Amino acid sequence: ARDSWGFDGAIVSDCDADDDVYSRHHYTATPEESVKKILDAGTDVDCGGFVTQHAKSAMSQGLITEGDLDKRLFYQFRLRMRLGHFDPVGPLDRISMVDVCSP
Repeated sequence: ARDSWGFDGAIVSDCDADDDVYSRHHYTATPEESVKKILDAGTDVDCGGFVTQHAKSAMSQGLITEGDLDKRLFYQFRLRMRLGHFDPVGPLDRISMVDVCSP
């Protein structure tokens, strides 16, 4: 998506879809091989925790590198910066939850 579409955002899996690559679709022989395939496909955020659970052993096996994970962090933090998560508190941040969706 990034290269062919020129997409420069973060790519997020459906919840538990990354786990499905291994446990339901049996696309790879091990969870660690699935992590490699998932990262190679461009997924930046794993909704469900599968990549988080198996990334360390995938790295120990030499299937992924620290650079692979750094690339994912780059896209995640760039998105958060675009959303203003690190900006100073603004006027909209000062609206209390009591006032949200109130008449």
